[in-house]
Amino acid sequence: MCGIVGCIGEQPKAMDVVLDGLTALEYRGYDSAGIAFLNSKKIETDKQVGRVQALRDSLGGNKKSANAIGHTRWATHGGVTAGNAHPHYNADKTIAVVHNGIIENYAELREHLQNQGYKFVSQTDTEVVPHLIDFYRRSSKNFEEAFEQALDQLRGAYALGVMTSEEPDVLYAARLSSPLVLGVGDDMCIVASDPSAIMEHTKKVVFLNDYEFVRAEKNGDYRIKDFKNAVHISREAEVLDYDADVASKGEFPDFMLKEIHEQPQTILDTMRGRYSYETGEADLPDIGLTPKESAMRAAGTSRR
Repeated sequence: MCGIVGCIGEQPKAMDVVLDGLTALEYRGYDSAGIAFLNSKKIETDKQVGRVQALRDSLGGNKKSANAIGHTRWATHGGVTAGNAHPHYNADKTIAVVHNGIIENYAELREHLQNQGYKFVSQTDTEVVPHLIDFYRRSSKNFEEAFEQALDQLRGAYALGVMTSEEPDVLYAARLSSPLVLGVGDDMCIVASDPSAIMEHTKKVVFLNDYEFVRAEKNGDYRIKDFKNAVHISREAEVLDYDADVASKGEFPDFMLKEIHEQPQTILDTMRGRYSYETGEADLPDIGLTPKESAMRAAGTSRR
């Protein structure tokens, strides 16, 4: 369970929107936090182990950008390190990605990309995404086409926020089986995994459905596409009439009770992409077990 926020707007407001949004989403993950932002048409990143305040302290006064994406993490793939923290990026840092969810076929995608010469610097499933977009960008006519081609290859669950130095005034986001909302303001667009991250800035929102991505611009314009059926979607923003605290806690009186009730889904999300119900094998590299060793341990436990 993680939280993502992205903002395309006016400098320096976008950075503040993302940092404030990460603070609102910190209940979704608090082992590390990171941000990517455009600075003179180059993507810079800052990633810190710990809570969002550690990220704020590290950035100091370096918070001037009109395009930024951020992430607060609860580790699923890879340990709690700055290297495994999001955002992740391609080799030349022209593409940055934040992700909530699980890429189930990341192992085969990673192997394919490594065979194409791509180098990985983290243990995460997310890192395949910027490299995959980069791979398709080599032959596509534009970034949006490469993004769509990459989405077509991803299996699992994701809410993605993506930025590229190729299009400094555009922010991309996509959804499959993980919540994603677009906030629409007069001079900005915000994407987030939870409305609580955007309520302070706008209550005009558009909820994305599965197999949809959005191309958002800093003047508040946006365009949605159903990439499964290759059709553009016209969807007007709606006004949410409740406060951020209710939006984040839902029907529960406090976050502790909310997290207790979410534990079954959290366990499923953690195991998604790591366990095969067909073969009974589990891939648990984080604890040093091969699929064969995991199956043997499981079989030994069941006989006790």
